[in-house]
Amino acid sequence: MFHILGPDWTGKTQDFCNSVPGGHDDWFPTRFNKTNLEVMKSYGDKFAPFEFDYVFNINGADGECGKKALQQIPKPNTKSIDQYPFPFVCPVDPFVQELHVRRDERIQREADVDSIYYDISANNIMKICMDPSHGHSIGAGSQVTAAYRKNYRETKETMRKAADGRYIPMGTEMMNEVFLDLLDYYQARAGAQPAAPLEGWNIRELLKSGDAELIPMFTYVYHEFGALRLDGWGKLVKEIGNLFYFTVARTYLWGGLYELNYEYSPMEAIQEKENVLEEHYYPFEQRGYQFDADRAKYVSQFAKLRIGAGNKYLAYGRMLKPQKFNCEKVNFNWFHYNCAKEFKEYNDSGELAVEAIVHSAWQFREESIGLFFANVSDCEQKVELKLERNSFHLRQENVTVRIHNDNGVDELFVLKPDEVEILEFSVQEKQVVLIELL
Repeated sequence: MFHILGPDWTGKTQDFCNSVPGGHDDWFPTRFNKTNLEVMKSYGDKFAPFEFDYVFNINGADGECGKKALQQIPKPNTKSIDQYPFPFVCPVDPFVQELHVRRDERIQREADVDSIYYDISANNIMKICMDPSHGHSIGAGSQVTAAYRKNYRETKETMRKAADGRYIPMGTEMMNEVFLDLLDYYQARAGAQPAAPLEGWNIRELLKSGDAELIPMFTYVYHEFGALRLDGWGKLVKEIGNLFYFTVARTYLWGGLYELNYEYSPMEAIQEKENVLEEHYYPFEQRGYQFDADRAKYVSQFAKLRIGAGNKYLAYGRMLKPQKFNCEKVNFNWFHYNCAKEFKEYNDSGELAVEAIVHSAWQFREESIGLFFANVSDCEQKVELKLERNSFHLRQENVTVRIHNDNGVDELFVLKPDEVEILEFSVQEKQVVLIELL
């Protein structure tokens, strides 16, 4: 597992109550729970600290430098739903550039992190600043973007050196095309809508009614260039509803990793025990929802597929147009409570009609194609595919078709040039099948 820890590891408080560090001396010494880190290491897990890298407390350390470096975004037309209430510092300012690198170099040396994660970072912030004293022209869209890139690049290189040459992946909240070559992963929530906050706000009612649905456009265009998407905004509890099964399948089969998230709510209760709000950085309501081992097993099935037979497609492949086949709809319920209490979707619930089979198609180089079919319903589903050899762009003339399911791997037939075959197979309830052409 990969853990993105909470923000309460800093020397000075960092939480949802507008408490954030200022300059370098407010961040250290780090306060990671050493026992937690040792347990994660014993499991072979990896971790990253959660960091607000461009939010600055001007009343903290280096306050005058931070005040001079504050980003000036023109108001009221900020083109943002939340109107940017945060004290952002401009990435062009020399003080900010030095802080970004020096701070994370020390994190690496002091805590030996496996990765670094930035929340409310460059992907969230409008690329503009009206204060030319930072060393840019007024407005400075391209200069601000270039500065973010420079800070990411130099910070990553410095952390690598501090880790004795070990590569340290870097992730952010959300993603923009201009950072794809520098960032390794990103956190998003759209894939869990309507049972999620934030992305998709403007079309949420359409998603809830079924009048609009998500399509994997970003994945279709950019997946093979990076970066890895963390999505799903889930919990391993029954109370969130059975839309969970659809969301998990779609997240993985669209090339992402399913994220269990605890930002605004407690963790699953284990043996009737739940973490208390006094130990959290958001004043959530206690829930008492019990950990569901069956749901954990369901996620595990897709995680194993991701690192097993499906790896070269879901991790490294290029997304193709999906195959056409008949598929029935099923109704799933959902309940959403993992968001800020003032959000209108807090404690929202509903029902959504979705396809019983989640499907995606991927190509690995010119070598092979993977067709994935996840049955998210409670009953067996039958699939009928028309496979035309000439519609698949593979370098070999004859294509072997085989099936991966819970019974293992079976070779089905060989497709020769100009041949067409009708393939019929079943997908058992809550199971995933991979049809491979190679």
